[in-house]
Amino acid sequence: MLYLICSYLYAAKYYFFDFKILSIMPLILVFISLMSIPLMAQPGRYQKAIFADRNVQSNIQYGSADRYDIFGFDNPQPLRLDFYEPTGDTAAKRPLVLVFFGGGYLIGDKIMQDMVGWCDSLTAYGYACAAVNYRIGYNVLNDGSAIRAGYRGLQDARAAIRYLKEYHQQFRIDTNYIYLGGNSAGAILSIQVAYGEESDRPAETYGISGTLDDNRDLGCMDCSGNSYQHSIDIAGIIGCWGAVIDMNGLDSSDTAPVIMFHGTNDNIVPIDSGAAFNANGAFPPIYGSRTIHNARTAMGLASELHVYEGQPHNFYYNGAFFPGIYWDSVWQLTHPFLCSTLPYCSTNVSTQTVENSFGLQLFPNPSHQKITLKIDYKALIEPHKIAVYNALGSCIYTDKTLLNDYSIDIANWASGLYFLSLETNGSSISKSFKVWH
Repeated sequence: MLYLICSYLYAAKYYFFDFKILSIMPLILVFISLMSIPLMAQPGRYQKAIFADRNVQSNIQYGSADRYDIFGFDNPQPLRLDFYEPTGDTAAKRPLVLVFFGGGYLIGDKIMQDMVGWCDSLTAYGYACAAVNYRIGYNVLNDGSAIRAGYRGLQDARAAIRYLKEYHQQFRIDTNYIYLGGNSAGAILSIQVAYGEESDRPAETYGISGTLDDNRDLGCMDCSGNSYQHSIDIAGIIGCWGAVIDMNGLDSSDTAPVIMFHGTNDNIVPIDSGAAFNANGAFPPIYGSRTIHNARTAMGLASELHVYEGQPHNFYYNGAFFPGIYWDSVWQLTHPFLCSTLPYCSTNVSTQTVENSFGLQLFPNPSHQKITLKIDYKALIEPHKIAVYNALGSCIYTDKTLLNDYSIDIANWASGLYFLSLETNGSSISKSFKVWH
């Protein structure tokens, strides 16, 4: 029996004041098929998708902190997160991944669809996930104010970790395996939370003289949000087009492994170094994924970098349904990275994916008349079982065939994205295709 999980991530366009900077959040479609197995045993978790659904506790308040205010007034803001866990999970404790949205510290929210997509993917593999809101906003005319915004985000992320460690029993979290991940500003935040120390605190966080809105001391890293007392020990970091503001903060004590993704044509967060958005004076210089990776490698620290030639910022969505590099590439590289750090990952369950057990091609794709399946499976015992789902998860077509070349008439189907699931001889594979009229 096949179960379907679909996450939809739609493009959103944001323009930052006079800069007319376009940031397109990704279209992410996560399609996971799951063979029916006893959930009590839950074999193969963390290596493949074994959970077909997830529970979400929304808007949990993990703290409160003074938000950015242009007039410098005290203005407390509740800090909230959404907690995701697999439905039917029998584990007494699970690794936790906290994910943080992008948006240049000016915009964004935990319900952005790439954050939902991360948590959907993680929970399908057996992780707990928290999508975290943090404070945003600063004076765009002062690059020191941007640094303070990043520091407020760092304080909030640490407060969220302390909160979840405080209530780890209720959330069934293994506090030895807490990971951070994010996109753009969220990646910057994740890296600096994991590697930052109090001695690395920027001078701007103590206050910027001559300003009305940024003249206050923001306090120590753990002096905001809540008063829970816990260490911040991170097991690993996922950084999508991220950076740091100070390379001096990276040292041999920063042992948490990191996996990073970055396009060489990123004009928002440079892969090497430079001002964010290429806006010198409005944003401070930052050091991107390749600079971080080279420094960590030179120090003998674990670092994995995936460079995508010619790809821009947020390359897993660039205006097309499926660009050359898309979400599946990032996720399919991330879950083995996470699993490599976990003793929970079973050693007696094969890590071979179902997709590798036999081949399936769909063509033409996109199509407007018919879609043809070419199935590479020689030793057929029973008919292939075919099912097609629309973007809402409704099954709109089923059939069985003994043929390895099979066509479906789609001339009367609505334009859009569809998912085809093929099951044969106890194995399954899933692929997407687009109908375009």
